[in-house]
Amino acid sequence: IGIGIGIGIGIGIGIGGYWYWWALVLSNLLTSKY
Repeated sequence: IGIGIGIGIGIGIGIGGYWYWWALVLSNLLTSKY
C-alpha cells in the first residue's frame, strides 16, 4: 500500500510539478549566469 501511494504521489507530482521543477532549475542557471 505504501509503495502504491508513493508511486501515485510520485506520478501526480511528476505530471504537475515536472515543468515547475525545470523552471526552477533553468531560472537558477540563468540567474547564476547573470
